[in-house]
Amino acid sequence: MTDMRATGFERARELAADEGPGTETQPVENSREPIGMVLEIGGSGSQIALDLQRLNECGLDTDPSVALAGRVGSQVKIRVGNCWLLASVRQQKQDNATPGGILATVDFLGEGQQERLTGRIHNFRRGVTGYPIPGAYIYPATSADLRQIYASDGRSSIEIGNVYPTNDIRAGLYVDALLGKHFALLGSTGTGKSTSASLILHRICDHAPEAHIVMIDPHGEYGPAFRHSGMVFDVRNLQMPYWLMNFEAHCEVFVTNRGPDRQEDVEVLSKCL
Repeated sequence: MTDMRATGFERARELAADEGPGTETQPVENSREPIGMVLEIGGSGSQIALDLQRLNECGLDTDPSVALAGRVGSQVKIRVGNCWLLASVRQQKQDNATPGGILATVDFLGEGQQERLTGRIHNFRRGVTGYPIPGAYIYPATSADLRQIYASDGRSSIEIGNVYPTNDIRAGLYVDALLGKHFALLGSTGTGKSTSASLILHRICDHAPEAHIVMIDPHGEYGPAFRHSGMVFDVRNLQMPYWLMNFEAHCEVFVTNRGPDRQEDVEVLSKCL
């Protein structure tokens, strides 16, 4: 038993049936009971304490989202008034001085209202208008919650996979919003940035067959991915009109002499052009 239990966490579990989110059918106890509490609030994230015993209990849940609650990459939720604030767990570490034994950092994703009858999240929106206070309890986000959060609002979109850790919640991107601004795919080496970029471009091409996309590929890694759906240009087949290049570019291509006669060759090329 941890300090968190001794300072009110156990009582929070006893009251969870009244405070926690309901479901349309038989309540899932793990989703109704808190797994931690807020310690510190920042502008875009928070430090939270997680209870190791509760995480182990959730790990046996049949809902994959609840089973991974509190792990890095999972989503958790915090009640703020009549809304639920959603957050993603970014990092965690063992800390014996922390109530519950685990200190974690979360990034806020957005907030949604709570349906009074079912307890589900609806009208989810990005951004935060109300912040929790230190001591607020942390609950697992269920697959039903994620289904509401990632539901399409009807805008034109492309499907790129499933929302982790579920296998049936569609993950999509709004095409106009995506292409209407600068965006980046970030990740360490080997995490699949190139594969993701290829997948997104293939989906955009399928969605808008008449669209034209120009990809500058200095390392030549995307050629095989678009061999059958695009045209690959390199030094072997690229043809450009001479007027597309300025004089310095012509010199780089045609003047190979690096000795004292280079200037004379440059003058000859200038007269020829």
